[in-house]
Parts: sequence; C-alpha cells; structure tokens
Amino acid sequence: MRAARSYPRVHGTQKAVALCEAEGIEIAFHPFVNFTGMLVSKGNWIHLTVRDDLSETETVRVLLHELGHHCLHVTNRFSTIFHGHQHQVTGEEKEADFFAFCLAGDHIRERVRWNFIEYGPGWSGLRWENGAGP
Repeated sequence: MRAARSYPRVHGTQKAVALCEAEGIEIAFHPFVNFTGMLVSKGNWIHLTVRDDLSETETVRVLLHELGHHCLHVTNRFSTIFHGHQHQVTGEEKEADFFAFCLAGDHIRERVRWNFIEYGPGWSGLRWENGAGP
C-alpha cells in the first residue's frame, strides 16, 4: 500500500494519467452513462476506465480516486472491481476520494464535489450561499 503523501500533487489530466500508468494501470476513456469511472484488476492486469465527457477537473478527480482504490483497497473484498457511481458512497469510496483530494492541486480541490465532505445546508458549489465558510 502506498500513501498519498508519497505522490506529487496533480494539476491536470496528463499528470494523473502518468501517475496511474507508472503504477502499471492501463487507462481508457468510455461513454459511460451511470457512473464516472471503473477500476478492474485480475492478477497483475489493472485497467481503469473513465467516462469520456467529464470536465478536466472531474476527470482528474476520477483518475486519482480510482488510483486511491488501487493503493488502499487491493487486499479487501472489493479488489476485483471498483466503480465510481454517484449514489454509492461507502467507507471505501470516502477513503478513495480523500486519497484523491490529497493528491489534487488546489484548483481541482476547489472545483469538484468530494464524497468524504459532509456538505451542509447553504452549500452552493464552490462557496456558501451567504458568503460564510464552513
């Protein structure tokens, strides 16, 4: 298992893809409808597919999130397949999202919704509606 702090900060898709490929993960983009990314592994073969119509920041989040699954959860019961579905937020999903957050550059951190953060009433995207912070 490799800790998030052992990776450099990521500021774009090319760097996120390079990090995944350096870990031996094949990357592909596909027109998914119901989920944003999927990590599949069998033996030494590891494949990560990302939805092809995401924004740059969301693409980076998905790549780093799935890398988080690879680094954090390879020995658990979910090791053969992970998929990032908007409505599936388990403990493993929150851990993978926090891993991604730790690697993401500031402009990415500020522009996507993170599954490990409990957004309360009044939260509207990048800022609180009344101008106050959490």
